[in-house]
Amino acid sequence: MFQSFGLYTHIRANRIKSVLILCGFVVLILVLTYALNLVYIAFVYSNRDLTIGQITSVIESAGVGLDPNAVTLTFTPASGSASTDTMTNQAASSTTWPPSGANVDGQAIKISAVYPFKTFLAVFWVGDGHAVADSGTFYLPASSTEMIQF
Repeated sequence: MFQSFGLYTHIRANRIKSVLILCGFVVLILVLTYALNLVYIAFVYSNRDLTIGQITSVIESAGVGLDPNAVTLTFTPASGSASTDTMTNQAASSTTWPPSGANVDGQAIKISAVYPFKTFLAVFWVGDGHAVADSGTFYLPASSTEMIQF
């Protein structure tokens, strides 16, 4: 991988290899932790009768640093009405999701979130020539659509 011609190049090559191995170890630990977390969630929530509050608590624990009073979550089943509210209010919900009519194999379900990001850097935003809102707030969206498999 790295050729060594003298003592100093040998030491430098060993340092580079050591740093790469340590970085790889950190990545490996993160991947294993994520995999164990997925297994834990699969065993804890092994039934289909999940509530919006349970799903919101998993999202809240995974989204460290998100303000639950500012994040808006939308739960959209394949059929029926969507539930939109802040993360704090959704966490208190005991509504079963997806509803019984949309809880069938092959149905598409969607969870989306909108996070307002406030920054002073909006002053420097060139944009399309229009003035930027005085609040300096950007809305960052995220969504996930999955099929119910079993």
